[in-house]
Amino acid sequence: MGLYEAQKGRIECIDLNTGSSLETTTTQLKNLFSPKVILINHEKRLGIDTTCANLAIKYNMIYISVYQIIKQHIEENTAFGKKLKAAMKPKNITFTT
Repeated sequence: MGLYEAQKGRIECIDLNTGSSLETTTTQLKNLFSPKVILINHEKRLGIDTTCANLAIKYNMIYISVYQIIKQHIEENTAFGKKLKAAMKPKNITFTT
């Protein structure tokens, strides 16, 4: 760790036992380096939910729709939903052809 002291806080040293089987080592590496959270920014009008849910199933992840959570909080009038309503800015409706 002495070589990396100047970068403390920016790096993490991981000790990995490579004496195990290839499958075990591969699984450990995947668990260490697989993304835990992936944020997907998209327009609300795009039908992304089904695609993201299918990808989450395929790659063993969890998909959470932020739009659905926001809607739920607003509809259930939770404390968070009230804050969201208070911060909501009116939008002009624009028509494009």
